[in-house]
Amino acid sequence: MADIENKDLIDIDLDVESILSEDEERWEELLNEIMAGNVIPVIGPDFQISDEKNFHAQLIDLFAKKFGIVSEVTPGAGPQTFSQLIYDKKFLNTAKKPDVIYKLIYQVLSKVKKRPSDLLLRLLGTKKFPFVITTSFTPVVESAMKQVWGEDNVSVLQFRNDPSRDLKPGEGDIMNIKMMSSPTVFYMFGKYSEEKNRYVVSDVDMMEFCKSWLADLKTPRLLTEAIKSRYLLVLGNNYSDWLFRFICYSLRSSAEDMRSSLMVSSHADDNDPLIQFLNRLETFVQRDPEYVVGEIERRITKREDPGKPKETNDMTFKTDVFLSYSRNDEAFVRRLYDVLSKRGLRVWYDRKDIKAADNWRQAITNGIRTSRIFVPILTSNIENEIMEVHEYRTEWKEAVSIADKIGARTFIIPIVEKGFDFYNELTDVPTKFSERNAVWYDHGTNLETIAAVVEDKVNEVKSLEQKMSHGKSVN
Repeated sequence: MADIENKDLIDIDLDVESILSEDEERWEELLNEIMAGNVIPVIGPDFQISDEKNFHAQLIDLFAKKFGIVSEVTPGAGPQTFSQLIYDKKFLNTAKKPDVIYKLIYQVLSKVKKRPSDLLLRLLGTKKFPFVITTSFTPVVESAMKQVWGEDNVSVLQFRNDPSRDLKPGEGDIMNIKMMSSPTVFYMFGKYSEEKNRYVVSDVDMMEFCKSWLADLKTPRLLTEAIKSRYLLVLGNNYSDWLFRFICYSLRSSAEDMRSSLMVSSHADDNDPLIQFLNRLETFVQRDPEYVVGEIERRITKREDPGKPKETNDMTFKTDVFLSYSRNDEAFVRRLYDVLSKRGLRVWYDRKDIKAADNWRQAITNGIRTSRIFVPILTSNIENEIMEVHEYRTEWKEAVSIADKIGARTFIIPIVEKGFDFYNELTDVPTKFSERNAVWYDHGTNLETIAAVVEDKVNEVKSLEQKMSHGKSVN
């Protein structure tokens, strides 16, 4: 220890490259999730408008002046939260009860419209985030979504801490998983109205809402399950340490899942207990919202630039076949995996290719991107699971994205159980699948017949590889 203390600082080796490399890996992980449609922004008051103070703070200042709680002579001396405002003696003496605040907020927000910040419009303007959560009761995020997607194209859902409405599809819950891919705003803590306690204003409201979010029977079932499998992009939610932990735990299935999140806070500090907590959970933390949005825009543009060689067009593959399936079809898939492997094909199969301590979602994405063909197994189980959240639907989105970039070359080879109607919109299967000739089977079909078709398709891709390689050598 003494040697290190006495060593000249100029002589100490700093492994800067490894730190930058790790940061780059996190950015690429985020971008992969964005391109696969798996990222949900969680937008708080501090990211919504361009004014120096967020909209909530402006409302507090307005009411404080109206009720004589703060004088214009001593700015900043008044209440900083709604709870401090509504329990102030001057407010209570005039309003008689704190519940008046809900009607006051409704009255103001029904008349006053705030323009969304340019930063918010830029982020949503990428059109990579159709489903957005707002933790504010103000309509700013909703307004931004309607500017980007069109007034009549945006659905609005809200959690009111009222089970009679919160559990209804299309009101408090999503209709189905497909809704996560259509323009939608979800008010996590309610939207402004004249109803008291149906959106978060006071500390008591927040505690009641958090308690409900942690009670499975009171929260929107489909939505909460869908959120748990998505990457969260948290912006402008500068809550206190304990409250942020509450909110994040409500949105994730476990603390370990916080790695699949980017927390952007201009108030972040390495000595902040919340930042230390997030670092322990390997959450990606950034401080500058402007930088984050700019980096997301830059990386999306670079990934989508038609002049840039596509990752799946460079013909460098680690596996021949990626198997995508429902857990209820595992017995069939295991037998298919064995038959394909005996033919010498390299098959990506989650039971074999996701190792202990792997980032499983990243491993799946990489597996799809580096496979010659993608094989979705479509059976009656897919129909039965239409109202449930399953990872194979995320795999489908990634495969469709790759197929769109490849163009003419065959990438998706559906293996379909006879009787399965994948032309039926209710099955939630992408049209990209039904455009392809399926390999049909029933339980009497010899798996060698299926394997032969798959092997032929793999050989077609290999032949194309050789032609492209030959063309490059000639040039």
